[in-house]
Parts: sequence; C-alpha cells; structure tokens
Amino acid sequence: MANAKPPDNFNPVSISPEKKAIFTALDHYREAYESESLDELQKIWPNMNKNQKKALKSAFESAQAVKVQLDCGDPSVSGDGATVKCQQSVRYTVSGKVQPSQTDSVDIVLNRTNGNWLVKTVRAN
Repeated sequence: MANAKPPDNFNPVSISPEKKAIFTALDHYREAYESESLDELQKIWPNMNKNQKKALKSAFESAQAVKVQLDCGDPSVSGDGATVKCQQSVRYTVSGKVQPSQTDSVDIVLNRTNGNWLVKTVRAN
C-alpha cells in the first residue's frame, strides 16, 4: 500500500478527527517525497534543516522515480504536537534500475499550526 498506513488494529469508524488529520498530513508528506520536489516537501515539512535539504536534493537529482511507503502506529498527541512511530521504506529508481528499498524506523514529529498538521522532524531510531 502506498498511502500512510494506519495500524492493523485501526478502526476508521472510531478515529478522531485529530488523528485523521495527522494521517492526512503523513500522506501529504509521502506524496511530496514521491513528487521529488523540495518545494512540495517544504510545504508539509517547513522546518527541514540544511543537511536534510542537501541530501534530498542529491537523491532527487540522481533518481528517475521515488516510491515511499509508511507503516505507522497510533499517533501520540499532546496539545498541538504529535509523534508517530513509522516504518519508512524508500525505493529509488536510478539509471533505469530499481534499487533495493531502504527501510528505517522513524519518529515523525508533527506540530499543528493554524489548524493544520505539519511535519516538524523525521528522526531515525
């Protein structure tokens, strides 16, 4: 599944609007990453640091395609902040060849700003 995947015990009927908005933000992050556009990625992840921008720019320049899969747990929400533990798999196509997936356990930290959830940080575990 390409979308940000809720946990296996996820019941869509009982999801709070807040958690639904968080999963929507994670899906926007995934879509922006796959678009290979730093501008699109910065819309959902405005606090990306210089090193992250440089690494992503380099990866996007060498790749013809990027596929991202997020398998995420239940968000931990506190006020206007949330943390989601995810397995993030990224697969690049370089020189016409699909590369092996790079899978990492990550904590995606989000902040709610003006009613919208945005990625604050993505930390590998």
